[in-house]
Amino acid sequence: MLVEADQILILNMQVNNQGLVLNGHPYLVVFVNEINNYIEIAQVDSLAGKEYKAAKKSNKIIYYDNPVETVIDKDSYIQLDNSLRIEYFDELTVMRRQLDKLSDSKFADVQKAYIDYQENHQILENKQVYLSKQQVISLNSRLQNNI
Repeated sequence: MLVEADQILILNMQVNNQGLVLNGHPYLVVFVNEINNYIEIAQVDSLAGKEYKAAKKSNKIIYYDNPVETVIDKDSYIQLDNSLRIEYFDELTVMRRQLDKLSDSKFADVQKAYIDYQENHQILENKQVYLSKQQVISLNSRLQNNI
């Protein structure tokens, strides 16, 4: 697999089952499931101007510094209350923000928070999204041009 957990993808992504699509948005790869051929991603948002989001238990903050991160360029948070899965396919590599990864300690902390939240809270059906390869390709012109 060429896309790895703790990398960032920039995707046009459907984020709920009502069809809401966010364009050019960053997503942290939380898990790569090679057996079932999918990746699980978490939406990354900037904390700037939305500091109140830090208090929500459904969000996990990722600080830009200590150590300084290259995959994010400002303090951010991921949303824990979504289950966003996409079929894995090699061409997703063109959607990587870069080859760098989130630092090991921060990624372990984020992944633990994600697992804990997913196991201990009901994820609304509307927030459980799975997109096939064809759906991902149709939403992302960069992929269309590379296949």
